[in-house]
Amino acid sequence: GMMRDILFLLYAYGFPALPFLAYFPVRLSTFHPGIFFGLGLILYIQDAPQKWLWLFFVVLSLAVSLLTPTRTVWLALGFMVGLLLIFYSQHRRKAVILIVVMLAVMGLVMVQGTSSGSYREDQAARIQLMLGYQRDASVQSRLDEFRQSGELFFSSPFIGVGFGYQYHFWEHWVKALQGSGYSDTNFTHNDIMNFAAKGGLAGLILLTLAITGLIRALQKKRVDDPDPLSRTWAAFGIITVIQSLFVGLSTPVYQTREAIFLLAVIIALSLSYSNEEKEVDSV
Repeated sequence: GMMRDILFLLYAYGFPALPFLAYFPVRLSTFHPGIFFGLGLILYIQDAPQKWLWLFFVVLSLAVSLLTPTRTVWLALGFMVGLLLIFYSQHRRKAVILIVVMLAVMGLVMVQGTSSGSYREDQAARIQLMLGYQRDASVQSRLDEFRQSGELFFSSPFIGVGFGYQYHFWEHWVKALQGSGYSDTNFTHNDIMNFAAKGGLAGLILLTLAITGLIRALQKKRVDDPDPLSRTWAAFGIITVIQSLFVGLSTPVYQTREAIFLLAVIIALSLSYSNEEKEVDSV
């Protein structure tokens, strides 16, 4: 999926690549690059088996983040870096050095751009959109979502309006595309608001119980498991859950099949990974 996104994005920016990769079925969501970056960096620093593969994950995820024109990808990557530094203080120096080197490479590519200048102009436009969010149709439409979701929540605060409810959002975005009005959708760009409006307090309570139960189980394994790599997977499971909540504030994770599938796989690996077979063999 990362290779597909990189090659297709390069093609979109004018680099020679293969356009038929646009039809490759495995695509990334906003949630993926930061997760792959964190996973690759942790396992590379921890000297996990197949160390070269984890470094490859780091490089690919940074390349996707560099090329993808979605601002949330940058924010998610920065938040992941913060989580890594918090959870892995014993490897903080190594992590900081590797992150600084990777970001320096990213910055160099952004400054140089391509010979046509289109890439550099696109990155400058992304930064300007972040600074001038008051004029950003995407941000204003998200504010519409927040307001309307609040109204829906208070219309049925205990059980919500139902998860099949169709919203009428994106007025500013539709008009920016020379459209005439609202766009119908079945999700919001904030997972918490979605659970609140559609599930009410009952939905929020169930979501909270599920997340706290997962974190409690992962934390127990992180503390009690004697194998360092098993503890690493447990810690990364906690990081992934926290990252999903952060990313889900501005782009859907729990409402997106590709994102929730990766989250489920990471949690399953984090809870189940065990080095017992190797210990038995060594005995």
